Amino acid sequence: MAIQKHTLREKIIYYIDNFMSRGGFSVFSALMILFIAAFIIMSIVRLLVYAISPETKLSELAALLWHVFIQVLDAGSIAEDSETGFIHKTVGVITVFLGLILFSSLVAFITSQFEAKIDELKKGRSNVIERNHTLILGFGERVLEIIRELIIANESEKDKAIVVLAEKDKTKMDDFFRDRISDTKTTRIVTRSGSTSSTQVLKRVSVATAHSVVILNDVRADASVTDKENADSRVLKTIMAVYVRLCSKERKLR
Repeated sequence: MAIQKHTLREKIIYYIDNFMSRGGFSVFSALMILFIAAFIIMSIVRLLVYAISPETKLSELAALLWHVFIQVLDAGSIAEDSETGFIHKTVGVITVFLGLILFSSLVAFITSQFEAKIDELKKGRSNVIERNHTLILGFGERVLEIIRELIIANESEKDKAIVVLAEKDKTKMDDFFRDRISDTKTTRIVTRSGSTSSTQVLKRVSVATAHSVVILNDVRADASVTDKENADSRVLKTIMAVYVRLCSKERKLR
């Protein structure tokens, strides 16, 4: 199959999406990483500015940075200026006041953005950037058996991905696999929500770079004849959509 190229930005967004979709601990870790990175960068900038000043000693500068850092984070640290002069107390109050406004606003903004991102990820609409992965279209009774067999077959590989696309809620699919498959070994299971017969959705799950495509009939064995006929119709539409998507990719490469 043709190799689909992705930009560095798309790859970064894809890996961030997978990291953020793991839950609250990932959000907390990301917040801590962002805060530490921002503090280190701003500390280096302030150190460079004060280090070139002949009126400031490096030891005094380190104490100043620590004092300001504590005051920005903790309003109670204003007590350290209780025995100083009026000007120092005023500066301390202003620092604490600005810290409460700016830091709280920053944390609230970042938290709201992370929550919005998680809500978006729960819909399962983001792109999948994988190569040589197994793409499963549908969510039938046999999906667990197929995935378990693929996990065993992929044990000799270092990092393999199974992408499941179905017209179901992504969160429910994630919970379904998490409850029933305890150890995925070297295989990653990626779920996405969408129509399996849509060429645009198939593009999002990188059907052109998939090693194999498995199309499942999601109808139950005891379903009515009408339901089985409708399910067969959906399978045929999915096959046609995959064929159209691959043909259009071949024409673009030419």
